[in-house]
Amino acid sequence: MASEEFQLWKSLKENEAYLLSLEFGEIVWGITKEWDWFTKQTIGVQYVSSTDSVSTNIAEGWGKFSYKDKNKYFRIARGSLMESMNWTVKAYKRGLIPEDKFQRLKQIFDTLPHEINKLMYYNKTKMEK
Repeated sequence: MASEEFQLWKSLKENEAYLLSLEFGEIVWGITKEWDWFTKQTIGVQYVSSTDSVSTNIAEGWGKFSYKDKNKYFRIARGSLMESMNWTVKAYKRGLIPEDKFQRLKQIFDTLPHEINKLMYYNKTKMEK
């Protein structure tokens, strides 16, 4: 890995939005892998997909060069987060998420949208200079 690429990866791994989205994905994966076949197929696949999409799109946006490209992926990440929040509420109401895990997911939901917005704002101000 070239030095510049390594620095880009290192800075991504220190980014709060990325770190929270990774934690979010790991919590959801841990929950859904315990579900029965029917629940995994009807809710789990889409839930994991939308959740993993958050960190994946943050990482992809991080690697883009232009403001427009970066923020396109950050907006997709934010949309995937909203979808994941929807699945979290449904799964919780159906008794599929333990209370302690739900409370941690809520904490992440309270922070992560703001962190993604900060990424978008940072890119805008950086490109204006």
